[in-house]
Amino acid sequence: MIVNKTVTLVWAALLAAGSMGGCECGRDVLVEDGVQLEHEKIIDKAPQAPRPDVVFPRGTLTGEPSLNKFIERALSVCADGDYDGFRRLFGTAYRPPDQADFEERWHGVQGIEIRSVDLGKEDPPEYYVHALIRLREPDRKGRRKLDAVVRVFREGEAWRLGEAPKEVVERILVAATRPADNGPAGRRSP
Repeated sequence: MIVNKTVTLVWAALLAAGSMGGCECGRDVLVEDGVQLEHEKIIDKAPQAPRPDVVFPRGTLTGEPSLNKFIERALSVCADGDYDGFRRLFGTAYRPPDQADFEERWHGVQGIEIRSVDLGKEDPPEYYVHALIRLREPDRKGRRKLDAVVRVFREGEAWRLGEAPKEVVERILVAATRPADNGPAGRRSP
C-alpha cells in the first residue's frame, strides 16, 4: 500500500515538527536490499532553517506509555529532518514519502498541535492521532491550516505508522468540531 499525499503531508509535518529530545547531529546509515543508504539530516544541510513548533499537550497522552514514547521519539527523529529514521517508523505494508517530498514538507510546516490520540475499536488496539497543522505558506487550495488523522498500530513488538481509514478520519474530524468533553485521551472510539 502506498501512503496517500494527505498522509505524506501529515506525517512529514507531524513528525518533522517535533522539538523534543536532544540533538544527535550527524548521519544515520540504513542498509536496504544489501545497499547502504545514507541521508544527511536536514539540520546538518540547512542549520539555519526555521524549525516548526510542536504542541503535544498532556491531555493528549494515553494510558499506554510505550505509545506516548513512540510519538515522542517520532517527533524527535523528524525534528532533525532524519529521513532514514522517519522511514523506519512506517509499517511494512506502507511506503513512506521519498526524501525530496519529506524535505519539502519539513520546510513548509510552521507548527503542529496534537489534538487527540484516540483508541480505535480494533483488536489488537490501534490508535488514531489527530493534529492541526499550520503551514508557512498556503497550499495549492489556499489553506494555511489542515486537520489530519493518522493510524498508529503495533507490528510485532514495535509501534508503526500507517494511513487511517477514511471513515475513521471522518468520525474523528466531525467529533472534533462538537463542543463536548470527550474525556481523557485514548478513551474515545473513532
